[in-house]
Formats: sequence, structure tokens, C-alpha cells
Amino acid sequence: MLKFLAPSERKLVVVQLAYDPDARVWYVDRSDIPGLSAEAETADALIQRLPEMLVRPDRGERRRQGGLTRADHRVDERAPPRTGSRVTDYTNRLKEILSAHGCWLKRQGRGDHEVWWSPITKRAFTVDGSIKSRHTANVALKQAGIAKAF
Repeated sequence: MLKFLAPSERKLVVVQLAYDPDARVWYVDRSDIPGLSAEAETADALIQRLPEMLVRPDRGERRRQGGLTRADHRVDERAPPRTGSRVTDYTNRLKEILSAHGCWLKRQGRGDHEVWWSPITKRAFTVDGSIKSRHTANVALKQAGIAKAF
């Protein structure tokens, strides 16, 4: 569990990470920040990415003015090391499901992320260009108002 301090709001934000042994990636399991989804090969890499992930997908503006600073974190690093086995990429199948439900690509986001629009929830959400964890794929579906498929 990670705790970040949002200086402008003087509020503690809690983010819980989990490990997906099938995909061999760490992902955001729960968060006080709606719509936060991310994954990385190590917990440290994910922790470093979190402050930059706090961007509103529909406007490209900082959600937490002034950014976040790490107040305290405890992460269980006992996950097995990554081996050379093939890992499933859920991105293409996710985009097919989104399109079938009327969602559409709104614009290119930062890096390999895309910003999609859901007519179901009437809001924008981000889709990573390389999703290795079924949990991350299901978070995108939830943000679009679609039931879990992975």
C-alpha cells in the first residue's frame, strides 16, 4: 500500500498495488483516485510512474495541482522474477470490445497511451498501448461502463 501526499489539497491519497503472476507485472489494484490504472514490471517502476499518471485524460491538465510526493510506502517485493515465457497482450482484444460497445478513440495521449470516449459513461478514459495484465484491461472496461471480459 502506498500513501502519497497531495500538497495542494493537503490530502493523503492511498494507492494499493498488486502482482499478477500470469502476466508477471505489478498493477494498481485500488486507489482513492478514480480511473487510475497502470502496470509495470517492478513495483518500484510503477511507484515512480504514479505521480506522472495523475493527468486528466480529457483535458491533459494536472488532476492534483503541484503533483504528489511520496509520504510512505510498503510494497511486498516477493513476486517471482520475470522469465522468458510469452506474455499475453490484451490491448488489441480490449480495443475490439470497446469499439463493439460504441467507444471511440478521441485522441493520442502521452507516450503509448490513447484517450478513448465511452458513450455509456459519457467520459474519457486512457488505454495503454501495451496491456499485459488482465486486471488493467478490466479496469479500462470498467471505466467505459462495460462488464469484465478478461
